[in-house]
Amino acid sequence: MTLAEEILGYLGNVATYLEWDLSDMTDIVSAVLEVYGVSTEAEATDLRKLHLIARCEAWRKSCYNLVTAYSLKSPVYQAAFEQYKIAAIESNQFYETNQIVKGSYITVKQDPYEYYPPYQRIA
Repeated sequence: MTLAEEILGYLGNVATYLEWDLSDMTDIVSAVLEVYGVSTEAEATDLRKLHLIARCEAWRKSCYNLVTAYSLKSPVYQAAFEQYKIAAIESNQFYETNQIVKGSYITVKQDPYEYYPPYQRIA
């Protein structure tokens, strides 16, 4: 089983909800290998490290896609973000910086109307 297949299986219903297939896993696998410090899956010998990084990167991309497609208040996004935070803490030791714990590692869509008074916002 390849890393892409494992990630797709791990994400389960979230991957189905986002309509992802194996071709959508290439970005995640590339990010995992970059963080791990290798260029191919065969070079990654520490499976625990590989899987922890993969979980973090999978939830990071899931959160990004959910927030850009829906909103920060979406229950699916909230659940995915909770999983991302858990994965980020578990895999933090393998990242060069602590960016993932500080929250700057994930891009969050801003409310385009946040600076408008409530009566001028579009519902």
